[in-house]
Amino acid sequence: MAEVRIEPASEAGWGAVEHALTGGGDGASCWCQWFLLSRRDFEASSVAELRALLRHEVEAGAFGAAADAASGVDTRAFGSIADAASGEPAYGPTTGTASGARSGPTTGATSGATTDAGAASPGLIAFVGDEAAGWVRVGPRAPQLRLMNSRVVKSGSPEPAERSDVWAITCLIVRREYRGRGLATQLVAAATQFAAQSGARVIEAYPIDTDQRTASNSELYVGSVRLFAKNGFRETSRPLGARVVMSCLPESTLRHKVRA
Repeated sequence: MAEVRIEPASEAGWGAVEHALTGGGDGASCWCQWFLLSRRDFEASSVAELRALLRHEVEAGAFGAAADAASGVDTRAFGSIADAASGEPAYGPTTGTASGARSGPTTGATSGATTDAGAASPGLIAFVGDEAAGWVRVGPRAPQLRLMNSRVVKSGSPEPAERSDVWAITCLIVRREYRGRGLATQLVAAATQFAAQSGARVIEAYPIDTDQRTASNSELYVGSVRLFAKNGFRETSRPLGARVVMSCLPESTLRHKVRA
């Protein structure tokens, strides 16, 4: 397989993010807004509006722009604002390659993680060669409305809801043609390091224990227990049977060496 590098989505550019999310699974319908919006707002939004929200996050370098809905802002206007500013149509062509904002190639780690765009990026993109092959959402837990109201967090997390230094890895997508090559493991490793370098006190994940029950590829957007265990996460609780709360501390993240 060609060289793998991982970088903040806001540096990689919208074209790369769109390409990574449209290679199979629910990425092209949810646009990684499932945990950000309330249930009512998610169900009231069209696919185009969900796509526009993620695009706003990426282009504005802002995590959880959709969460502004809690303050009464009509988040469904964000996409048209971003599109108007860029002069591009809502469904313009993309190449799936990184934009010129790339700060330099890396392997298995984020590049430019200390830049303004990187620090506020809603996620990371994995490139195989020049093709965007995978995506992971990582960021503060508190702005993610549906996540914070979920049973898995309310019943399973020991962390106070209001803490902004609790981060979460909530979505993983790998294009179909690149699955089974270890990209998800590399994305989780990069995401945990990115969170640690961005000031996270605790990093949580909410994977499925595939040893307890089978799960489809679509269900595994939250990852598996084995995947996170490889990256130094430890089980915190099991609030929903096979749905597990796992966490790690930045110190252990920075010291941990991913097991092959």
